[in-house]
Amino acid sequence: MTIDYRDIHEPQDIERAVDLEAHVWRMEDRQVVPASTMIAMRHVGGHIGGAFDGEKLVGFSLALVGKREREVFLWSHMTAVDPAYQTRRIGYGLKQAQRRWAMQHNFAHIRWTFDPLLRVNANFNLRRLGALADRYHVNIYGTMNDGINRGMPSDRLEVSWELASARVVEHASAEAQPVLVETHPSGYLLRADERGYPQIDEKPHATWHFIEIPYDLETLKRQDMGLALAWRMATREVFLQAFAQGYSVVDFVNAPDRCWYVLFSGAG
Repeated sequence: MTIDYRDIHEPQDIERAVDLEAHVWRMEDRQVVPASTMIAMRHVGGHIGGAFDGEKLVGFSLALVGKREREVFLWSHMTAVDPAYQTRRIGYGLKQAQRRWAMQHNFAHIRWTFDPLLRVNANFNLRRLGALADRYHVNIYGTMNDGINRGMPSDRLEVSWELASARVVEHASAEAQPVLVETHPSGYLLRADERGYPQIDEKPHATWHFIEIPYDLETLKRQDMGLALAWRMATREVFLQAFAQGYSVVDFVNAPDRCWYVLFSGAG
């Protein structure tokens, strides 16, 4: 299978991206970003990238120009891959194509958000792409009723992808990345107890800390929404506290049956 990555310009291709968006997130009509809005984002300096299998659109990324105080960056609003094509590294290809476009258009970094309880997204953003995180947003989108986000506050981690950094360049060329630091039980700010409930531990300031999350959020939500919400509240508490103390998320460990974030503080 050869996937072709190219920019999307034509209205008919943008309409196909809207169809794919609705399919991937299982959205109702009022929840999708419509083609007219995507076209407007692109018209004012944003980017729409597509992944094509022949003439079939199987993935896309949508980004707009962002500004925070004096900082201008590319904000990646969504990246979607047809479920039938997932696990084929198409999401990775879309992000690398987005990175190349951003650098060609003089952006130094790209920012986006993701649900911190989603293991696959955390592993992709931090370990595969080499992004970093030091911002946490509480219920940023309010109530979301699509098939993926329904039932949970829309808390998000915000990542920054420094496009020309040695870290990101290395991640763009390497198949696998080593674990940055050996974890130790005494370093966990949050971990699962023997029943699977989140246990928060107060720790003295150190160079490294770790935050565990559930291994499979979707299954957990189906089996015990109350426990899933408990994990949301616990991760919210520890991330906000850690970021206030100057920590950054620098890696994610995806072990066979557990997973956790790696946090670093140069002041440790």
